[in-house]
Amino acid sequence: MQAAVLTLHGRCPLRHLELTLDSLLGQTDPNFVLLCALGGDGAALLARYGEPRFVLRQTGSAPAGAVVGAIQAGMVLHPTWLARLRAALDADQGSDFAICRTSRFDGTLLTAGPELPGDPAALARLLAEDPTLMHAALMRAGAVLPDGSGTPRGHVAVLPAKLAITRVAGPPPPPQRRLATTLFGRDYIPADIEADRPPTLHVVIDTEAEFDWQKPFASDLTAVSALRHVESAQAIFDRYGLRPVYLIDYPVASQPAGVAAIRAMMDRGAAAVGAHLHPWTNPPLDAPAHAPIGRRMSFPGNLPAAVEAAKLDVLFATIEQNFGARPLFYKAGRYGLGPNTAALIAARGARIDFSLMPETDLRDREGPDFRMVNAIPYRVAGLNLMSVPMTRADVGPLSRWWQLRGWLDTQTAALLHVRAFLVRAALLERLTLTPEGVDERLQVVLLQTLLRRGHRLFVLHFHSPSLAAGHTPYVRTEADRAALLSRIETVCRWFFEDLGGLPGRPWDLLDIEERQRP
Repeated sequence: MQAAVLTLHGRCPLRHLELTLDSLLGQTDPNFVLLCALGGDGAALLARYGEPRFVLRQTGSAPAGAVVGAIQAGMVLHPTWLARLRAALDADQGSDFAICRTSRFDGTLLTAGPELPGDPAALARLLAEDPTLMHAALMRAGAVLPDGSGTPRGHVAVLPAKLAITRVAGPPPPPQRRLATTLFGRDYIPADIEADRPPTLHVVIDTEAEFDWQKPFASDLTAVSALRHVESAQAIFDRYGLRPVYLIDYPVASQPAGVAAIRAMMDRGAAAVGAHLHPWTNPPLDAPAHAPIGRRMSFPGNLPAAVEAAKLDVLFATIEQNFGARPLFYKAGRYGLGPNTAALIAARGARIDFSLMPETDLRDREGPDFRMVNAIPYRVAGLNLMSVPMTRADVGPLSRWWQLRGWLDTQTAALLHVRAFLVRAALLERLTLTPEGVDERLQVVLLQTLLRRGHRLFVLHFHSPSLAAGHTPYVRTEADRAALLSRIETVCRWFFEDLGGLPGRPWDLLDIEERQRP
């Protein structure tokens, strides 16, 4: 297939240019060359990528006969944009504008606007009259956009009825007071990576051995048979160009069946891999440092520092050996972050930690206290490490009373069914973005609530054993499994098609120089 020759036009802030370049590298069709006419800081940013498909030259030098797409600096392309653009242009050989639509961006949501005929003059007039509208068109080589006073503020490539590009545009998100928090004596400072991005959904999968959550922890719980079904969920993510991160524990990382299942997706650029530490199955397992593994020591952050470090060494080395790359992503098993965890994983090369469980107190189960954590990304002070919590929040009139969080997580409150009463009274409900035990309607309610609060980065998570019947409390039967997949599909469809959000790539959370691209 001939490489698509894309040209970059216009100017924008460097951060917006970075988002454009990231979205190009995220294309499911990687067969392209980008011709850039950039100077100064823009050229320096381009050089930092070290990407041979980015060519610093005049935009008029495209090879004769190549497919050409014009990209405006600051656009954020949906991962399937180039593949769909090729298909649409192949199907429509007769016009400059294959499709022409508009989108409406009010600073919070990107929604479909009125349809137009493929007429640049009519489009320019409409854009001039309505400041919330953005241009949406599929163009073939040589098409001319309106210019002068009618130049669109952004254009969004659209395929039949579906958005394919979102645009960084409009006013910033509504102001929100975001406070730093402290965990184990270390400051977690709110990161600024959300404010200038479209709503973005990441998927994090706790990819682990199967075990009965109600029974004692044991070192022989190493079966990974559920991974035979992992492609059933991956197929959904593939349709939307979404690259999940599979956070794998030692049984998955060390057994051929586990390695083969995940490498199949890694090798085609459809996923990333990270580390997930479960102390009861992760060597070294020698007593007395390891035994006994009860509830307290099942949280890896509760282990002595030397034991936690030794287990991390084995896990990271095994992943690097069997997957060909040092893991850049980490999540503590059972979300057992501890006083030594952040420094230990950063020293071993992890750059993104997914171990925070917002607004939750696990002390009653001998775990960490996350009451003061919100569902926003944080920079960990003093370390080259960012923490991206799961998407979880209390909603309802009492949701701002953070003092309630600790007591509501106690066994006493559970025995009294306090949360159930508050839910029935529509006063307070804790929602998590997961298909495990949370129906799709409530997941959308959570997303809508957080969007109104100014959030832009979201994490959907679940456990790999839930992809087969009989391994987790959430999926006991084949009907449960089908329902879980249906919930994943419904939430993705709402996020990417109704909301117009962007599928996440875990690599884009990293600094440019540290990204490992497929």
